[in-house]
Amino acid sequence: MKKILDVGCGTGDLLNYLAKKNKESLLWGVDISDKNIKRANKNKHSKREKFTKLDANTLPFKDNFFDEIYCYEVLEHVKNLDKVLDEIKRVLKNKGKFILTVPLKESEEILIKYNKDYPKQVGHERFFSKKDILKVLSKKKFKMKKYVGYNSFEHLFWKNIFKRGGKIINQLGEVDKKPNKLMRILSLALSRDILYVRDQTKNKYYRFIMNFFVLLYPIILFLDAILLNKKQKIVSINEK
Repeated sequence: MKKILDVGCGTGDLLNYLAKKNKESLLWGVDISDKNIKRANKNKHSKREKFTKLDANTLPFKDNFFDEIYCYEVLEHVKNLDKVLDEIKRVLKNKGKFILTVPLKESEEILIKYNKDYPKQVGHERFFSKKDILKVLSKKKFKMKKYVGYNSFEHLFWKNIFKRGGKIINQLGEVDKKPNKLMRILSLALSRDILYVRDQTKNKYYRFIMNFFVLLYPIILFLDAILLNKKQKIVSINEK
């Protein structure tokens, strides 16, 4: 039975999605926020999911325990990057998959021009260019299998928020100024995360709308190819 870990699981949305896609798996989610873990346990979709509050510096699992580890929008936040990656490597099996996302440095630098306190507000300790993140992974003997830069319109959404004087109030990306409705719709409709969001949506009306947005996927790929991306996703293989 496949074992999956989500490091920095937030409120559990990704693990819920993975539980649906991997019906014979056991899944664990860990997060440093007690509030997030409480929400994740309340909203989990399967008894196969287990959420625990803990710091990723010390993972309470045996060596070579997991087949896959996910780490979405986390590595830019942690204080001790080496320690977290060493723990991930330790508990991940040889040839196991390590799938992560981090913001793109070039996008972050532009956003800082519109909001100089952006890194502090969102809790970012560091930036990663493509070269930076691949170098970090290579040093820890994670072999890159796939790299994708994506969600170019999300970059434009945040730029618009900051130009209007908005500020981020927590690490979940909530803001103190109501987003422009059109920009909010476009940032969702033109996001590669649209398939994931659709599968998470329980309301049938919203799912119908999401299915319409999915038709825009070729446009999403085109925009991500010509515009500056907000995020980067790497699928890597653990080499012991």
